[in-house]
Amino acid sequence: MSMYSLTIVTPEGQLFDEQVRSVKAPASSGYLGILAHHAPMVCTLTAGVVTVKSGEREATYFAVSGGVLEVNKDGVVILADTAQEADTVKAAKELVSRAAAKTT
Repeated sequence: MSMYSLTIVTPEGQLFDEQVRSVKAPASSGYLGILAHHAPMVCTLTAGVVTVKSGEREATYFAVSGGVLEVNKDGVVILADTAQEADTVKAAKELVSRAAAKTT
């Protein structure tokens, strides 16, 4: 499977910048999966978990509160309102839930 560049940036600075195999992100119309050579696009993100796969089995998870995702010829850029790395998808979901509770 081909690799591509993924950069995740928040207002505080760059959080992630590596070559990856796939990204799953919470777009406003539902979760979106991105592989190498995806068509160029821009979409808004909602609060949720971004799943990043760099190898065949390993995954990295980020809790995001929203933002914008862009796919271009150089790779994928996520401009997140807030983002925090988590060890597991469960931990990332808990971070999203806590963030949502703070805003209500």
